[in-house]
Amino acid sequence: NKEEEEQPEHVKQDGTPDMRCKENKEEEEQPEHVKQDGTPDMRFKENQEQQAAGTTTTTHHVQQPHNLATTAASHETNRKFEQEHPRDEQGRFVAKPEEHVKQDGTPDMRFKENQEQQAAG
Repeated sequence: NKEEEEQPEHVKQDGTPDMRCKENKEEEEQPEHVKQDGTPDMRFKENQEQQAAGTTTTTHHVQQPHNLATTAASHETNRKFEQEHPRDEQGRFVAKPEEHVKQDGTPDMRFKENQEQQAAG
């Protein structure tokens, strides 16, 4: 039949594109900039405009496999970082005195800690 030959190859019986086929998936408008979980990255103007127009495609979040060894390692890394980088009363990181020195070894006066040290000393 001529009617059957004119229809695209990958169409379901009801006439809608068969989304199992790559060529039909490519026709669907996908954001160019997406995050790892497949959602549009809203830092990009195109994605912001698509969302405002209501044309953003939603994808289901694919959960990454849970790896206890990786989780434990990241907790250990965070713990070491917290030990090596102390915080003040407001929760801000406090620089070690030796961190803010110029190449000649003198204190770098651009930093508040060194200015306070010089005023006190």
